[in-house]
Amino acid sequence: MLAKTVHLNDAEATRKLGMLIGENLEPGLVVALLGDLGAGKTTLTQALAAALGIKEMVSSPTFLMLSEYHSGRLPLFHFDLYRLQEDMQSPSALFQMKSDMDEALLSNSVVVVEWLNLWEDFAADYEQLRVELRYLSGSNGREATFSASGPRAQALLDRITAGCHA
Repeated sequence: MLAKTVHLNDAEATRKLGMLIGENLEPGLVVALLGDLGAGKTTLTQALAAALGIKEMVSSPTFLMLSEYHSGRLPLFHFDLYRLQEDMQSPSALFQMKSDMDEALLSNSVVVVEWLNLWEDFAADYEQLRVELRYLSGSNGREATFSASGPRAQALLDRITAGCHA
């Protein structure tokens, strides 16, 4: 997996990146969002959803663990694995979320998963575009580092990085 990095000056640049990803998404792909709390994962997802034509208000599903949006050109399933650490006394929570993701991807939807790094096997069977967001020191904005697994995810990565430099 070859990684590519782009600089994001501000939250608006993060939104533009999310729009670019959403405009180029195809059904059956997983977008894995990694990064510290407040790194911009939800901002990116909101813009991605807007590019898909999602009409509903998109927010972080941290407490719900899954939010579904069906009003756009593709349905969007937005998972947040952060709280699974607390819920692992009951492995059924992970099993249920995995079942929901399998169903979403088989039904021509797209899936965004925040905190996939906490449960790497969660989406191992699917093509993934991984986006790691991180703050840069000082007030130099953020950077997004991309990698892809699978040919369709690689094609998506190529379109996104070409769009970032256009």
